[in-house]
Amino acid sequence: MGVQISGTTVIDDSRNMRNMATVTATSFHGNGSGFTNLPASGGTITATASGSISNGDAVVVNTDGTVSSVSGTTVTEAVGSEVVHQSAAIYDGGQAVVYDTANDKVVVFYDDGNYIQARVGTVSGTSISYGSEQEAYDGSSTGGPGKINAIYEPNSGKILFSYKRSNNNLHINVATLSGSTLSFGTSVEVLGNRADYNALATDGSGKTVIIYADDNDNNYGFAKVVTLSGNTISLGSATTVFGADYTFDLAAAYDASVDRFFFFMASGSNSRVRGNVGSVSGTTLTVGTVTNVDTSARDTAAAYDPVAKRIVVAYSKYSTSGGRARVVKLSSSDNSFTLGDAFTTEASGFADNNKLEYHTAADRMILAYFHNDGADDDGFIRVLTVDAVNDSLTSSDKFYFNGDPGSINGGIYMAYDPDTSQIALIYADQDNSNYGTTRMYKPGYNDSNFRRFIGFSDAAYSNGNTATIQITGATDDAQSSLTVGSKHFVLFNGNLSTTADSDATIVAGKALSATKILIGE
Repeated sequence: MGVQISGTTVIDDSRNMRNMATVTATSFHGNGSGFTNLPASGGTITATASGSISNGDAVVVNTDGTVSSVSGTTVTEAVGSEVVHQSAAIYDGGQAVVYDTANDKVVVFYDDGNYIQARVGTVSGTSISYGSEQEAYDGSSTGGPGKINAIYEPNSGKILFSYKRSNNNLHINVATLSGSTLSFGTSVEVLGNRADYNALATDGSGKTVIIYADDNDNNYGFAKVVTLSGNTISLGSATTVFGADYTFDLAAAYDASVDRFFFFMASGSNSRVRGNVGSVSGTTLTVGTVTNVDTSARDTAAAYDPVAKRIVVAYSKYSTSGGRARVVKLSSSDNSFTLGDAFTTEASGFADNNKLEYHTAADRMILAYFHNDGADDDGFIRVLTVDAVNDSLTSSDKFYFNGDPGSINGGIYMAYDPDTSQIALIYADQDNSNYGTTRMYKPGYNDSNFRRFIGFSDAAYSNGNTATIQITGATDDAQSSLTVGSKHFVLFNGNLSTTADSDATIVAGKALSATKILIGE
């Protein structure tokens, strides 16, 4: 039996039609009234409106599943006044700072020559006030401590801090904050005799790693997994992270997107910076192959950008002068990494004591360092933007965080305060006897929810109403002044433009007319 369409035979024997999965028609006749099971013309979703939404508004989905109009304001860059937290000279490695999110407090640790002291700070506006000193370690009988590092561990709500005793033993301890009062556990020895540089990183869910240089073993870099139960610390066995190199200027960061740690070091014997990647299972750390990052370099820093899902590193081009920063992409399948191109943070002099901190509200990486150009040791900040597509960096103009001119003597550390969207920046103020000094810093940025854009409102809705949102594939007809045929982007304030926002590229769709936009790419 043959098959005919409009009286024309197209298949003379239908018995030859076997295993046909799909028949595609290239043209149709008639009005299509007999067609069934056709897809809807464009996509829509429904959700509860949070706040009032106008017809045609660009809409975002909130973390609780509700929807709101895109909105944003411009935050002006600001730096607070200097606040002295230690009225004695502090030098590189002699202090650290964390932010306790459970108690909304800044906590600083510092070496006063005999003790490790801690002070709890309360942020108000762009300033900070500190309570009284609280003794974290008594080193008076042995000459004092040094090389302090500290990290807030959100799973336990406690602070872990490491330090080198005067006999060069490396220890780690836990601090618990209640209100403005700190209590301390019993310190645990990480390495006896001749431990020097160290760094801490945590995954935020209970896995913490300490990496250190062992002076008794050729100054190679080793790491141990830190487990915290209440106020009790236990350590896994030592894993060699950096062998065959004199290790110093250590840094570490955790990449949540691949559940791996990145370790960064400077080599004193070979004048280079190198990286390695490690994964944790139980109390065991497994690492990959050490990979060169750059030559003639030192003063390492590393931090994770959770939006770009990239690690950023910074370092000083010590022999050839200047400073550099790079994007590091960790593999999701093994303990390896790839590098983006080097970005120049300083072209001359020395960009020393680099520190990095991710600013969540601004979605930017904050780089702080002091620049020795032979005249002044100025303290600078650069606000870095990560391009995850090209694994590259761009930067704002550098900003004097200690005045122009002003001098610092290193010892830079930072902690992000999510409650005020500021950075607690501490350093040794050379213009004030190298006293330990704190400043609150906020970068300039557009504070907006537009990165959560999903589509356009199909009508006007009041707070609590069920709203219909047109999403990819649908056509919204409530726009105005569009450029016909051009791709449009959502700006941080909810407006549409043919030019993408400087903060992020959020595609709205293509204009079909001055009032209609086809949503999506």
